[in-house]
This record gives sequence, C-alpha cells and structure tokens, in this order.
Amino acid sequence: LHNAFKSLGSNLQRSDIGIETKSIFDKAKRVAIGSSFPKIQLSDGNNKIVSYDLSRLSDGHPKLLLIDFWYSNCGPCIAQFGKLKQLFKKYHDKGFDINSISTDATSKIGSWKSVVAKYALPWDQYLDINGAIAKDLNINTFPFNFLIDENGNILKKHISMVELEEILKNECKDNSI
Repeated sequence: LHNAFKSLGSNLQRSDIGIETKSIFDKAKRVAIGSSFPKIQLSDGNNKIVSYDLSRLSDGHPKLLLIDFWYSNCGPCIAQFGKLKQLFKKYHDKGFDINSISTDATSKIGSWKSVVAKYALPWDQYLDINGAIAKDLNINTFPFNFLIDENGNILKKHISMVELEEILKNECKDNSI
C-alpha cells in the first residue's frame, strides 16, 4: 500500500483525496495480517477505561483469541452468538478465548448490557464507545473479527464461523497448550 501511495503524483498526495487515502492505508497497515494487534483504550462498561494490550499474552494464555467487534442492534452480530458460545464451550479449555468489543453509542450502553445478559456471553466484554476505535482500525462492517495467535499477532480477520471452527479443530486438538 505504501508503494501504491508513493506512485501517486506529489500534487495528488498532498490533495484532500491523497491525504484521506494515506490515512486509509495507514489504518489498514495497523491491522494487517501478521502484525501485532494494536494497543487500544476501551471501557469496561462501568465508566472505567482500560488499556487493552495483547502483549500481556504469554505462556498459559490462549493459543488463539478471537476479538469480535459488534453492537447491540446488529442482527448478524447477535445471530452468531449461538455458534460462538458453542465453540467457546468446546475449545476454551483447549486454548481458545474470545473477547467482544461492542461499538455501541453512549445512549445504547444499557441495550449492550441487556444483550450480554440475555445471551449469557461467558467471555470478556469491552465497549468501544461510539465506535471510535473501530473507525480508527478501518472496521466498517459488522460483525468483524480478528483471530489472534498466542503472541498477539493477527492471523486472520473477518472470518466466518465455519472457517473459525475448522481452524479450532486443527489448532486446539488437545489440552496441552
């Protein structure tokens, strides 16, 4: 992407369109496959800001982590909860974990909490209030996910539940992590 941008003429690079294009390229680079998932600031849903930093992953932590971006009024997001709960139950003890990050607006925090409770989601829940982080990470479709390895690196993104299940079958075969 960097080379594509450099191939544009200098006038185009400095134009409003060029500046916006560079911003999009820079955002895409932050979450490219193989890169470390960036450190971000999220809410715990109780007005407390937490640093979400995957460098905390080390021995004894998940072999695979799914970071799932969603929001409480997203039908496709909610529709995948059943499959996610099934995969979590089956593979959690074998090295798989999930962290959900909702992009609900401030006015929808109550709805977010209700959905989490209604579906009894057993994994960690975070809130990206008003979707500011998602926007910064170039996420514009929902649900959107990242599959992260034990070192905090992005293995895959925007994967289907079918693909996730196949990966888990291959990577989480036994209890030795």
